[in-house]
Amino acid sequence: MIDRRWLAAGILALGLTACGTTPPTRYLTLAVAAPAQPGAGGTGLVLRPLDVRWPAALDRLEVARPTGGVEMAVDELTRWSAAPGRLAAAALTADLLARRPGAVIAPWSDPTPADAVAVTVQVETVSEQMAGYGLTAEISIACGPAPPRRWTFEAQADGAHDTQGEAQALSRLLAALADRIAGDLAC
Repeated sequence: MIDRRWLAAGILALGLTACGTTPPTRYLTLAVAAPAQPGAGGTGLVLRPLDVRWPAALDRLEVARPTGGVEMAVDELTRWSAAPGRLAAAALTADLLARRPGAVIAPWSDPTPADAVAVTVQVETVSEQMAGYGLTAEISIACGPAPPRRWTFEAQADGAHDTQGEAQALSRLLAALADRIAGDLAC
């Protein structure tokens, strides 16, 4: 017959070995990227705070990566430092200001000047590509009372198919979008 002390010791040892440590949670953000080429001055250009809309499947704190088709990979231990749509708006705003030196963002609390430029970005898809990620967005730029100009932006950026590679690729894609928008801000 088995001695109960040995049985209890064995169960305790198994219980203790099952206790491990969870890897630390990593937090990612989107980085501002230098302009591809020096931009035209933006002195006197007033932008309304950018309106960036992010796909619902990706607008979550856990980093979700498209893996092709209809599947998404969610990494529970890697999170965005804020909602991805907000991170994208902050990075795109900083990217635009770097490309149009002297431009300013109108504060929310002040009445917006009539000639302020409103930029709306509706990100339609973020997709996994062979060598990285792709982004498709619908852009609207409105200057005063004139009808807004609308166009579609599509680009790809290299990046590893992991959470950090996705963050780096998205940062480069937003920088490329800022390059394109900066060239279309003249009213």
